[in-house]
Amino acid sequence: MGLFSGLAGAISSVGSAICSGISSVCSAVGGALFTGSGGIAALATAIIGPVVASPEVALIMVAIQAVASIVCAIAESVGLKDKNETPEELGVKAQQAEKKPEDFDSTQKYIEYLRNEVELDKKQIEKLSQEEKAGYAAVGTSLYIKGIEEQYGIKAPGEFWRTAADLELGSEDVKKYMETFKEHGIKDMADMNDYLKGFAPASGVQPRQVSDCIIEGLKKIYPEMGEEGLYEKLNEMSLKVSQ
Repeated sequence: MGLFSGLAGAISSVGSAICSGISSVCSAVGGALFTGSGGIAALATAIIGPVVASPEVALIMVAIQAVASIVCAIAESVGLKDKNETPEELGVKAQQAEKKPEDFDSTQKYIEYLRNEVELDKKQIEKLSQEEKAGYAAVGTSLYIKGIEEQYGIKAPGEFWRTAADLELGSEDVKKYMETFKEHGIKDMADMNDYLKGFAPASGVQPRQVSDCIIEGLKKIYPEMGEEGLYEKLNEMSLKVSQ
């Protein structure tokens, strides 16, 4: 099955152009980080998955930016991202770079190499089409996600970040959930996503364990809220993402 086989029949010409751009970047870079299972290609396409059928590139850009705003804020807070750096710039640099991710000990070191040693012509960014910018932005955002995963020691798939954006979670909220799940030995934030959408966690973790972690995360976010309010908030979250 190809990279985009799961999107077959539900992809617009705009979405196809963006996905092709993502595939082109990831193929050019190569290696497990970009093309392997759970790598950059899978992350980037998952981020735009819900709106990939839209014929409007602006709508897809909004979806990417909603995720990127959370991801970039976390990436800045943990030292992965420079304040003035944009995800699309990082995506372009990854395609142009001579060195590969496998040449570095961590995604953070690879990102630092792209930032400090790969020259980028700003005019090149300005000449990109909106579809190209969307593809590069999805790749750059996904690079930050991989760095965040490494720092937190927990998987955070594209679907989780889309759900975080749908819930309008702040970056500090997301960090609290990730920290709480890791503290309780749950190492894949897809479990939170699955639970809120009404599915059994794919990892095999018991749903009660997941709900307890979400409640504990909510306590950290809303320390003044009582138990009844916390469970009401959990129900509100589930209803919002399952609609």
